[in-house]
Amino acid sequence: MDGPLTSAVRSGAICYLDEIVEARKDTTVVIHPLSDDRRILTIDKKGESLSAHPAFMLVVSYNPGYQSVLKDLKQSTRQRFISLSFDYAPSEKEIQIVSHEGKVDDATARRLVLFAEKVRNIREYGLTEGASSRLLIYAAQLIQNGISTREACRVSLETCRTMQVAVPLSQIQRKLSRYVRTRTGQSIAIRENEVFHASARPGETNTLKIFSDERAIYLPQEIDVFDTQKKNQDLYKGLTKLESAHIEFGTYDFDAEKALEHSGVPRETGGETEKKRSMLFTMAGNSEIERFLYLFDCRKLATDLFLIYEHGRIRWCLMQQYPGIVNQTLPVMQQEMLRICQKVRERHVLNLLYAGIALGMPMKVLAGPDPQTFPGIRKIRDLAENNGILSPNDIQRLIVDWQLHGDP
Repeated sequence: MDGPLTSAVRSGAICYLDEIVEARKDTTVVIHPLSDDRRILTIDKKGESLSAHPAFMLVVSYNPGYQSVLKDLKQSTRQRFISLSFDYAPSEKEIQIVSHEGKVDDATARRLVLFAEKVRNIREYGLTEGASSRLLIYAAQLIQNGISTREACRVSLETCRTMQVAVPLSQIQRKLSRYVRTRTGQSIAIRENEVFHASARPGETNTLKIFSDERAIYLPQEIDVFDTQKKNQDLYKGLTKLESAHIEFGTYDFDAEKALEHSGVPRETGGETEKKRSMLFTMAGNSEIERFLYLFDCRKLATDLFLIYEHGRIRWCLMQQYPGIVNQTLPVMQQEMLRICQKVRERHVLNLLYAGIALGMPMKVLAGPDPQTFPGIRKIRDLAENNGILSPNDIQRLIVDWQLHGDP
């Protein structure tokens, strides 16, 4: 059965998409061939390319920057449309709207509109969003029901404020920087990961991508994962606390030469491994960790395993010194991992390893359709928990043995 857009394309109707910026980015690109000279709608599930009726028209609308500095229309999408900008209604018209919808007299509506115009003109003082006509109507309705003008305005503003759940990094950046400086004793910068925005929009993969180096911790430009600003602020704090542990507990003090002695990589004189060993000490512009991982034939796997085990070590260190941080932040990450494992039909062994080692999740929680997977995962996890010195090369060897023979 055709949806609204497909029906409009077939019949030549006008399709109106409201709040287009709330749609997932991978869905908005579907309208690109429909809104340029091709005028084609591709329906992947049916393997069909539908040519638009000559009378078909597409109209979209959104509020630029509303509730979020990142919610805007992509330039590649915007350039396909003729745009019309709408500002607030003229004063006299807005007074009529507020008076009619709010059921108040013209004098009260005029005072509200006059107040709103003054508020809209002070954006340079940090107020990024002015009082909307809807807000004025809310206030007018409260006044009509016997609430004082001052209290009605206060309640209306508070109501609109609670509707804004997204938290930009800039709002909390200084506080996070002070925390990291106090905890690590170093001037570690808090910077934006400009390519990522953490969101929980319906159908969108919600993965919190953060990382750090010896100089900075990189966080999403904005987070609106939860339904309140307080929860999203707490998530920023929790992620910062976890990531700063890499600095505090010496992840970046990694010594490639010492690690090489314990890696189990054989010394084959004149062979490929020996060449890599010699290059280890001549590679410029790479970190110690990157140089060490270069020795492995499958660098991608070695990198993933190193991160899994290192995150497990950090979790163990935090449990010993900062159990409160673990109790606050680990459940959020475990819940996300459980969601990923439940969503993916064929569970990837690295996801299971990360869940067991880095997040300390019990195997029974991750039990899925392939129970033969778990003895090997459990053995690797137990080695990591009990020894505390298991190298990425050991884990890689165990995984290879398990994949070949079924039991490491």
